[in-house]
Amino acid sequence: MGSLYLDVYGQEEDCLRSVTIETLIVLYTIKCLDLADDQELEIALVVSSLVPSEPSVLICEEIFPNLRIVERDSSLPYQAEVCKLPVFVSKHNGLVKTVAGLSSVLRKLLFLKSNEHPLLGFRQSCLIACAEVSVWTRFCEVDVIKSVKDFLSHPQSYHEVIPIDVARLEEHLSHAPRLHNVRKHRQAYAKTIGSNESEEEIPHLYAEGPFMTLADVILFPCFYILLSTFSNNTLDATVPLVSSWYTRVMTSEQLLNGEDMLKKIVSFLPYVRDCKQVSYLLPKVPKESLYKSDPTRYKPRSNKMYTQQEDVETSLAIVDDIMTLHEITQSDKPYGDDIHLNWMDVPLEIQPEGGNVPEKRQLRKAEQLQNMAKAVMKLAKPGHILVDFCSGSGHLGLLLAWVLPNCTVLLLENKDRSLQRAVNRIEKLKLDNVQVVQGNIDYFQGKFDIGIALHACGVASDIVLQLCESKRAAFVVCPCCYGSIQSGHTVSYPRSKLFRNSSLGPKDYLVLGHCADQTHGEEGLKTAQGNQCMAGIDTDRLLHSQDAGYVVHLSKMNPTSCSPKNNLLVGIPNEWAN
Repeated sequence: MGSLYLDVYGQEEDCLRSVTIETLIVLYTIKCLDLADDQELEIALVVSSLVPSEPSVLICEEIFPNLRIVERDSSLPYQAEVCKLPVFVSKHNGLVKTVAGLSSVLRKLLFLKSNEHPLLGFRQSCLIACAEVSVWTRFCEVDVIKSVKDFLSHPQSYHEVIPIDVARLEEHLSHAPRLHNVRKHRQAYAKTIGSNESEEEIPHLYAEGPFMTLADVILFPCFYILLSTFSNNTLDATVPLVSSWYTRVMTSEQLLNGEDMLKKIVSFLPYVRDCKQVSYLLPKVPKESLYKSDPTRYKPRSNKMYTQQEDVETSLAIVDDIMTLHEITQSDKPYGDDIHLNWMDVPLEIQPEGGNVPEKRQLRKAEQLQNMAKAVMKLAKPGHILVDFCSGSGHLGLLLAWVLPNCTVLLLENKDRSLQRAVNRIEKLKLDNVQVVQGNIDYFQGKFDIGIALHACGVASDIVLQLCESKRAAFVVCPCCYGSIQSGHTVSYPRSKLFRNSSLGPKDYLVLGHCADQTHGEEGLKTAQGNQCMAGIDTDRLLHSQDAGYVVHLSKMNPTSCSPKNNLLVGIPNEWAN
């Protein structure tokens, strides 16, 4: 079946052990959904340190008799080290697959139980979107857990205030659930309550609508902690919808005694329930649900950005001054242009045609892959680990695995369906130097030598560059979607010291990104200007990597017609030259 690796800390008395909130959620889900009945599922608790480095809870290990304790610095396999825990590692026909991220791991465990597990929701789509693009997944997988950790760290801060994510769920539950075939659901609901009205509003009984899903199971342990200091009367008066939801989940027949199971697992919480009736302040939150598709939700990315030509010229003038002053130019030929790659030597299964690329795109796709592969081939040494970030179905990664048989290639992709297509191709080719990792870039933390990203959208390209720099790995990156770059909790713009210290303001930088996407072929009226803006953004990236101790080559792919987004960044750590 596979092995599940979870983060824990040192053991205390009476079989108690400190665990992270993520580990608590996974163990609770396994127990209350009876997911560990198959003896082939191995659960390993990975001891990171003796002292918790973040807020944690104590669990009783006796509830899980088959747990295996592993020291992180001893015999932990590489596949379990590549991503932040929890991770699930399995092996099929010699191919190792790692699944990372709380939602993805729990979805995997449900799939192992049943291919059509009811808690996976309509078409098994519950929490299928990653936290970077889905407001709902981020709420369940990131925001609420962060709230719990803050709550455990500063419980005194909540004497008079309800935690903000409790308020967010209350607002979410006040909106009508968004369902597929909503009319059919309304008719069915009308029959259950004996109404003749076919347009009866469906109640928001659970987190995602009228039926329980995996989201409820993930949220329940978090709210068990967040609501622990408030009396039932307080909850009923302040957050009645959350209170009803909590009771409904707790008494659901789909869970094996939800609250009782938590009381058995969680041995001790660092506070006691206050049964007094107290008036609590409910934080103000946006009047919207947590669904990404909520039509009332403000979507700043979908709002068009309008720029005046004078703004574009102002931004470009600043960039031109920086490039001229510091003599920054693009290379005439792409890095690795002197490397030979013959597509006739490559199996059809690896070629774009064999990867189901539409015929009209096959030539351009082959040219893109060739530019990337030749750069990597020039850098790679036997024994190197290459990571193809945002790998999709493996067009680039499988080509590299074929032409570099003495290297190991990891395909990192969040979408399970895309990875499954890659797995099918790997098995047909019988490649033994490929591993696949399902998860977000943010979760990846393994050691590697070369990071690769072909058209990773917007901020994703910078996250890859930042990760490569932190691991002192070389990189081969072809950025994309310049217009979607925006500062966040992991990456801020401008990237380099020179650009930050220039007169280029945040708005000027956004103007560059917006216009960099206006490259619509050689005939496009804005193409030349768009290429200038692309060069500006990628020069900032080049300088940032130089600041981090890299020699960086910036060039165009050959031929430039292979893609409107044809800039190629190749970075080599300074220490590689020594």
